[in-house]
Amino acid sequence: MNDQKTDILNPSKRATAHLNTILDTSADVSDEVVIVDGNVAARVRTHAEEITVQEPVEEVVPELPLVKITEARTEESVLVHTEIRQSTRLLLITKDSRIHEEGSEIHRRITDLRNRFLEIHIVLLNIADTDTDTENVTERLFENVWLYPTNSSAPWKWWFHAYTIIKSQLEFSGGFRADIVIADDPAVAGMVGRYVSQKYNRPFLLHIQEDFFDRQFVNTKKYPSFYDWCVAYVLEHVTHVRTDTEAQRLAVIHERPELENTVEGLPQYYPLDGWKNFPPTDTLRKFYPQFKFTMLHVSTMHTSSHTASVIAGAARIMLRYPSLGLVIVGNGPLRSRLEANVIALHVQKQVEFLSMPEEILSYITSANLCIHMSDDVNDDEFLLKSAMVKVPLVANMRGLGGRLFVENESACLCEPGDVKCIADSINRYLNENQMRTHFALNAFESTLERVDQNYDAYLESYALSIERSIVLES
Repeated sequence: MNDQKTDILNPSKRATAHLNTILDTSADVSDEVVIVDGNVAARVRTHAEEITVQEPVEEVVPELPLVKITEARTEESVLVHTEIRQSTRLLLITKDSRIHEEGSEIHRRITDLRNRFLEIHIVLLNIADTDTDTENVTERLFENVWLYPTNSSAPWKWWFHAYTIIKSQLEFSGGFRADIVIADDPAVAGMVGRYVSQKYNRPFLLHIQEDFFDRQFVNTKKYPSFYDWCVAYVLEHVTHVRTDTEAQRLAVIHERPELENTVEGLPQYYPLDGWKNFPPTDTLRKFYPQFKFTMLHVSTMHTSSHTASVIAGAARIMLRYPSLGLVIVGNGPLRSRLEANVIALHVQKQVEFLSMPEEILSYITSANLCIHMSDDVNDDEFLLKSAMVKVPLVANMRGLGGRLFVENESACLCEPGDVKCIADSINRYLNENQMRTHFALNAFESTLERVDQNYDAYLESYALSIERSIVLES
């Protein structure tokens, strides 16, 4: 009996017994049979030899594709966890009704991002066509994308209807289907997103597409004070923010300095092929037939736009040539001050201010010259559009223009505050028609060759910006 206990505790004897069981399941073979019986011993050796001669199979781990991510943070912890994207469910809260319109920016983004996530659930804060609330009908935009419109009769009902939809559609047996909550405005959608993320203990990511710090913009709201309160509350309770522009990013950091490391600009994609095929127009010539040579400056009218320097430089030339005109397109906090500058320089009859249209290309293609001095990288789109429709450029040598173009070859480059350089550049273009054509063509070719057109890389960067929020909260 003691010997049997010893055998059980002996690892060698236990291994031998186990091997016997594998070799002969029809009989109960003891350790002595394996050692004494030549046949069984031979069988053991044979199997042992088979096992020994087999080479170990090395597991082949597929390499992840290399992805070029332009101007996006690529922290190591995110790259390690990229596989979570394949099983992540997003909840997006938005007021953008253009999500129904094929070709709109939000519809295209959802269309292209849907394959990078397991599910996308969208709550649309919309107003019903009638004076009463209507039934919430789920719309399936794609196989893994669901849209839930609130169909509210008034904006103040959005919060309640959104929560009702989320509770009925995304809550199962006390669990919550979405892995992250995303709101795409800092006010109403942000308030709903903050509440949902807190209730279900999910990461909250705020996408800001509005200049919430611009009083002119805020005053266009029906209840500006309520808008301010909502923005302040949401920013106080959010931990991850993405912005459309650099000015918005800096404004968030100004309000919440502790968010500096978690506030990022959203990646940008520039559809150059679409811009280059835009047909020429005579929009500005129709608006201002008195101008024989029209200069265009697109501005967000912040300090980073350097619009004051553009006006001062252009004024030096316009005072000599009354048929010259400067059209400034855009809105921003400095507009009233810039309008006063125009009057002080006595060129108010030659400078026109226009609000930003839905499509700026019709203005650009009808201009004789574009002036771009902005330091804000989010204004680079105007510079690239001008190059792609072959309009001559005066550009900021410290920004994208200085990296993309060459002085005296594809553009006139100036320091943004150098008023004399801006004036001299305008004068050169006026006096040398052949140079305008030559520079515009070179700028077009340089932009087409050097600006990244990898749309997949843009989508990958966009998905990574969402994923970072999930990883940092996990």
